[in-house]
Amino acid sequence: MGTSTLISQQASLSGLAQDVVPQGKKDHDLYQLRCDIRSIEPDPADIQCYEALRAAGSGLFPDEDARREAFTGILTSGGILPAYARRGYIGNTKYNTDGDLRAACLDRELVYYVQEIKREIDTSTADPYVEAIHYWIENIRNFFNAADPEDDDLVAKLNFPAIIVLHFGPYLAIAAAAYGDEPNIEHLCIIPLHVHTTNDDELAAGDRALAALRVALQRLRASCPTLPMNRGPRADFPFRDYYVDSENIYHPFTYVSSIDGQRIFRVSENGIGTPLCVKFCKRYCAEAHAAAHSAGFAPALLAVNIVYDWTMVVIDDRSAEYSSTVWDIKRNAQDEADEAEQDEEKKKAKQRAKENTRKPRPAVSLADAQKEVKSRLQLLHDRGFVHGDVRDVNVLVRNEDAPGNRPNILIVDWDWSGALGAVKYPRGINMELARPLDARAGEPIKPEHDLWMALRLLN
Repeated sequence: MGTSTLISQQASLSGLAQDVVPQGKKDHDLYQLRCDIRSIEPDPADIQCYEALRAAGSGLFPDEDARREAFTGILTSGGILPAYARRGYIGNTKYNTDGDLRAACLDRELVYYVQEIKREIDTSTADPYVEAIHYWIENIRNFFNAADPEDDDLVAKLNFPAIIVLHFGPYLAIAAAAYGDEPNIEHLCIIPLHVHTTNDDELAAGDRALAALRVALQRLRASCPTLPMNRGPRADFPFRDYYVDSENIYHPFTYVSSIDGQRIFRVSENGIGTPLCVKFCKRYCAEAHAAAHSAGFAPALLAVNIVYDWTMVVIDDRSAEYSSTVWDIKRNAQDEADEAEQDEEKKKAKQRAKENTRKPRPAVSLADAQKEVKSRLQLLHDRGFVHGDVRDVNVLVRNEDAPGNRPNILIVDWDWSGALGAVKYPRGINMELARPLDARAGEPIKPEHDLWMALRLLN
């Protein structure tokens, strides 16, 4: 990855997009931090450190230097920081942090902690969050600029994990950052230091935040020097690279590619090469998927594992026999219609390009595929389940050259599915897509919603 790429990414950080794969999913220690913030049991020293931070941090300071020294000193003496976070320049640049921690990795410096301090809220034109991220990205840039070509395979596994801490006025914020094929930063929590002494919930949250920060920094300090040697997958893939089946048998796998930039990946099972799909989601109804598979219109569900607060779903990869979705077929038909209106030279050029990416012809027409979807959904509803997201991208159509005894269609993406009368639409439902009027976040998913979407599959 070149320096120019980092420059363009750094310039656009003020409009940071939310990656579909949270940074913690790409780094074990950072995801543990995310979970610990909610559940860790603080030590007495963590509680005492938070009390000291509350006493000092909620006061007024004459300048940023005074606030920074007080803040860093309390976190260091309280055992939260494994060493004093001193100000320092990133390589030979003009960027000088408000305090950071570094480790040696592949004979270069790796910044794994950055703090940014502001005297009060709105006392500076700079956004402390973006400032801290810039420092972290500058460290990555320097790392790549000094990289030895012989280390390319190791660098590909290095995801530059870092914890970002902001202290501005009476607030403490914690974020986590990891680098796969682009910067990925996630805000984790913000803790008030001027909370009232009777607000037990807020006080407990502050205690947990410092305890989680302490544990995470200790882990990063220990793991960073050998991180690329010990990490299995490439940095742009999740850290989890195995699944456990229903008989408690361990199955390691190797990531091959992501599918459409989503939280679903093609993998190959180690040793036997079986192609699988691995999906990470926040909820999944294995019972609905299993019912659809037993009725012949869903791929086999091989495992459902809980990875922290995510569900990892392992599915039989049927792409060799089901290369196209209904959406693909509609797009190809539109492309062919567009080509008919082009001059001969453009037609030939487009035809040559398509030869390299052409998918097998579908075994059935779109109209027949739609009929099968409606009939299969009725079977699903009769068994007491709903799907909830019957879009054209979630219907696979059998290839013409696949065995004729295979089902003509398979329905995938069972994240939203569930028991009829119980399951509801998630918070993140995309309302830009055509859906029934009452298909809204928090509303029940109904059989008529599935059929409404099936009727519009060809639109």
